[in-house]
Amino acid sequence: MLTVTFVNLLFEVNSIFFAKMVQSSKTTVIPKTSWTLDDLLVLNGIKKLQSIGAFIAQQYSSIADVLAKPSKHPIVKKFQSLSKKDLHAEIQRGIEYADHQRKYLEKNYNVVSYFDEQYPSLLRGLDYPSLLLFYKGQLPDQSEYSRSLTIVGTRTATQYGKLQTERYIQALGQYGFIFCSGNATGIDSTVHKYCIQSQLKSYAFVACGLDKISPELSKSLMKKVSENGGAVISEFPFGEPAYTYNFIKRNRLLSGFSHATFIVESAEKGGSLITARISFEQNRPVYGLPGNISTNTSMGVNTLIKQCKAVMTLRPEDILEDLGIQVYSENNNNKTVKFDTNEEELIYSTLSYDPMHIDEISEKTDLSPSIIYGSLLAMELHGFIRQVPGSMYIRT
Repeated sequence: MLTVTFVNLLFEVNSIFFAKMVQSSKTTVIPKTSWTLDDLLVLNGIKKLQSIGAFIAQQYSSIADVLAKPSKHPIVKKFQSLSKKDLHAEIQRGIEYADHQRKYLEKNYNVVSYFDEQYPSLLRGLDYPSLLLFYKGQLPDQSEYSRSLTIVGTRTATQYGKLQTERYIQALGQYGFIFCSGNATGIDSTVHKYCIQSQLKSYAFVACGLDKISPELSKSLMKKVSENGGAVISEFPFGEPAYTYNFIKRNRLLSGFSHATFIVESAEKGGSLITARISFEQNRPVYGLPGNISTNTSMGVNTLIKQCKAVMTLRPEDILEDLGIQVYSENNNNKTVKFDTNEEELIYSTLSYDPMHIDEISEKTDLSPSIIYGSLLAMELHGFIRQVPGSMYIRT
């Protein structure tokens, strides 16, 4: 069992590390290269060099230079040892790849290279950073990364998980945070939908080419993300489907994009745990929202907290304090609520931040259905409460 001292130490380490990351992101030196974008597109299409494209473009002046200079790097050495026929085939595939990508880049899509000022600053610190990122929308200013949070969770999110996701986004958004997630149903889609609703920026990383986003529901949501000041981002070329093995590669970008990762709900073997593990290995703070110990949707995140691989958070202010961000003295949860009737006040006092069915409200207040419905409608119009699916109501 963790001692209080150990937990406080964990918080202190996260705060110090976060401060160092913020300072590092502000002082990052943008690497230089002599390669043009056309050259980089060709390089990105050479499969045998794809994983170290950024390294190649820094160390060599051209593909010819790669072939001319003996190297001890295992990937470069293997490429240099190819037969003339195989080398020609590899380079030809790179040229065809570049031609194909250019056609899409002319259709309102964008690309940013590792050597561009606009490239996400925190991604430069990865062991194998993407040489190129394709995107639609607008990337953040470098100053915005200082308050960035990746939020991920299960596709089969509960109402509890969705509501808590909204609660954290609402609170952290007031402190200038930007948010990052995937494009799946469940927690991912909740992140983007609530950011759009709240006019906050969100960024989605997908595991396929930007032209291959599916199903249509996800495609429609991603379009709204890019139109809301955020962006949909992929390191995968146009035309590439969402292969299973792409998701792990994508997850390293999810965690690498932000200063910290927040796991809301995850099953014992959920994909979100991979993102959490990668984030942990990247020495980024990982936060976990505890859930019901008897439900599978929270088993994964509860285990992360138990293993000290995620800091437990019970309220948004926990994350702010852990990252060394001063919390406003004014607490929105203490806002003054003025009621029109005594019945409204009674119903409001019965409600909480957990959804309550209208039948339970009736049972606890002993009010008639007509009075309850009228009072709920009035309070909803005032923004004091909101209705969630299943004739359930919560405080806002």
